[in-house]
Amino acid sequence: MMTVEPVREPRGARLAVSLSGTNLARASDYNQRVVLQVIRNSEETTRVDLCRTTGLTAPTIANITRRLMDAGLVKEIGRLQGPRGQPAIRLTIEPLGCVAIGLNIDRDHLTLVALDLAGQVRARIANDIPFALPADVVAFVTASLDPLLAEAKVGRDRVLGVGVAVPDDLGNIALPGRPERYSDWVNLSIPDLLSPVLPWPVLVDNDAAAATAAR
Repeated sequence: MMTVEPVREPRGARLAVSLSGTNLARASDYNQRVVLQVIRNSEETTRVDLCRTTGLTAPTIANITRRLMDAGLVKEIGRLQGPRGQPAIRLTIEPLGCVAIGLNIDRDHLTLVALDLAGQVRARIANDIPFALPADVVAFVTASLDPLLAEAKVGRDRVLGVGVAVPDDLGNIALPGRPERYSDWVNLSIPDLLSPVLPWPVLVDNDAAAATAAR
């Protein structure tokens, strides 16, 4: 009996299919995020060090770092002096290349902060408002956002996203002096509430988890 062996595609052809189109774009975006995070975690680094840390090739690192510099997220800060050979160029984060907005909705105060790419607080505005209702939060953010960004010396085009920290069971716990309408927070979509005044991606977490992540 004659047997027919299955046709096997060359490995290169399979890789070309798996990394084509959107898959290739996703791989590129992922590599760029990895490189940016490595640079963020270092006071300074070089392209050679990035190759060692990430396992990416020198041409890939060169392309990614060029894109990050073109985007204003990374900058060169001179050459690394060595005993011989061409000194490597040092790279570091451009702190004001972008910022994130942080909003803390607590039961006795509201706080809005702008954090730079290095994780440093560039501006902070707080207001003591016991049991702030959803409308109070929107009014606070509306009044505070532009002064906050002005103090941080960045424009709206440099904002990447928003993180909101809230206590567990906001609006559910019975506390002295709590207004009846404080229960408006129950089942309220905070991203939907804030989208008219904070037109960026909004991530909501409880304040304990947010504090742990910040550390």
